[in-house]
Amino acid sequence: MQRVFRMNMRSIIIICFWLAACLWCSCNDKETPDKPAYGYNKQQAINLFPEQLANNDEAKNDLSFEEAVTRSGLVLYTSKLILIDSSFQRSLLPVYLYKASQGMQIKPQKQTAQNNAFLFLSRKKLFNGKQFPDSVYLFLRTIENNKILRDKINIQYQWVDNAPLVTR
Repeated sequence: MQRVFRMNMRSIIIICFWLAACLWCSCNDKETPDKPAYGYNKQQAINLFPEQLANNDEAKNDLSFEEAVTRSGLVLYTSKLILIDSSFQRSLLPVYLYKASQGMQIKPQKQTAQNNAFLFLSRKKLFNGKQFPDSVYLFLRTIENNKILRDKINIQYQWVDNAPLVTR
C-alpha cells in the first residue's frame, strides 16, 4: 500500500512540474508582443558593411555625356555592338563581355575609322538581347590591374563605371 502511494505521489509530482512548465511557457509567449504566432523569434537583419551600401547609393547616379568623355580613355561611336558572354549566374560579380566593330574613334582626337573588332568588359548589362540595334557611343578605359586579360586574351578595355549608353 505504501509502495502504491509512493508511486502515485511521484507521478503526481511529475505531472505538477509538467503542468507548471507548460503554463509558464504559454504565459511567456503572450507577454512578448514581438514574437510571431508560430513561436519562433523574429530575426533582424544587421548590415555588417554599411559603408558599401552608402558607396553603392552614390555609384548609382549615371554620369552625363561630358563627364563620361572626360573619365574615359577611348570613346568610340559604333553601329555593331554584340554581347559575347556573361558570367551573370556563374559568379558573384556579374561580368559581361562585348565585341565592338566598325566604329569611329572620337577620343583621343583621331576621328579615324576602326575596322578591326575588339573586346571589352562591363560590370553591368548595357542592353537587352544579343546585338544592339542602333549606333551607340562607347565610353571605355584601359584595364590597369589585370595582366592576364590584357596579354593572354587581348581584352584591353573596360566600360567606364556609371557611364550612360548614349545613342544618336
